[in-house]
Amino acid sequence: MILTTHAIVGAAAGRLFSDPFVAFSAGFASHFIIDAIPHWAYNLKSRARNEKEPLNDDIEIGKKFVGDLARIGLDFIVGIFAAIFIFQGEDGFMSLSVNLLSGVAGGIIPDFMQFLYFKIRQEPFIAVQKLHIYVHQGIGEIPALPYGLISQVVVIAAAILISKAIF
Repeated sequence: MILTTHAIVGAAAGRLFSDPFVAFSAGFASHFIIDAIPHWAYNLKSRARNEKEPLNDDIEIGKKFVGDLARIGLDFIVGIFAAIFIFQGEDGFMSLSVNLLSGVAGGIIPDFMQFLYFKIRQEPFIAVQKLHIYVHQGIGEIPALPYGLISQVVVIAAAILISKAIF
């Protein structure tokens, strides 16, 4: 899933709780739950894949990384603003809850932890990377556009509807 999807679903999960730690945890868990659904994700051109041993994948810092960082940054910003736009209260931006933002953070941080894994390769990043690999293995081949993107739109719509129906 792209970061925008993770941010919106994390916000939907996080806003259901009154404790920021629980909201963060719900967003974090939502990341792996929705990653188990077949989806499209953009390829990182700076990622060096090792098909035989995925734990040996890496991110190569260079020109390709700068382009990837720009794409990831745009995805990150769109995700945060989309979550705020969708879930802001009647009082606008000032009515945003810490729990909603904690859910957003929990929803997107596992992907940031992947980058840290590639560069640090120590716990807790190893465990999170193993979980990422495990969850993604279950989805099989990544669906091509637009089908893999449609699944994300459906996930976002379901998360918004469920969250607004409960809250």
